[in-house]
Amino acid sequence: MRRVFLCLMLSFEVSRSELIRIMQGIVRPQPFYLPRPVEKKHQSEMSNTDGDQPVSALHANIQSKGTNAYYYAHKKRPGADDHQWDGQCEPRLISTGESVIQVSKDRPITAYAWADGKKSVSVYIDIPSIGAHSDDKIVLDWNPRSLEVRIRELDPSGADMVFKIKYLYEEIMGATLKKKDDKIVLRLTKSKELTWYTLKKDHP
Repeated sequence: MRRVFLCLMLSFEVSRSELIRIMQGIVRPQPFYLPRPVEKKHQSEMSNTDGDQPVSALHANIQSKGTNAYYYAHKKRPGADDHQWDGQCEPRLISTGESVIQVSKDRPITAYAWADGKKSVSVYIDIPSIGAHSDDKIVLDWNPRSLEVRIRELDPSGADMVFKIKYLYEEIMGATLKKKDDKIVLRLTKSKELTWYTLKKDHP
């Protein structure tokens, strides 16, 4: 009996007098509960190292996955402007800047005369004082289907004077330029001895 009392005392951590009263049915023994194990909190519920605010799901996701996290793309970058709508629909000036407009400096030459020959075509362009102009300021560029004459530093405005034919009536295999006092004469050698009814056409 004494051994039973001792076991009961050790199991329930009660005094001898309380144990006697329990055996006599005067006092009901109090249940004994083992301490509940502490549950580990999820990373998103844990406090940060500073102990200020719990780490949000967004920050926990970024901390665990780095730049591969889903929320990383939605994270505001340092130095980024925070644009918020103020509820007004009226257009407002955001910024100003100088706009650069490319202005053509070419002055087209549209007045000319031409004559058809059996093997060549002659083109006459009246240009006052062209005879005294430097040869290196007059450039002839041609191919079998088109030609261009560019005269630099003759027009008072500073623009290049340009005579251009995008599509010749027929193909040519040569082109020459001669200066006279007040005109330029172009000689276009035909690829085929065909009659030209006009100098140019609108399409190939």
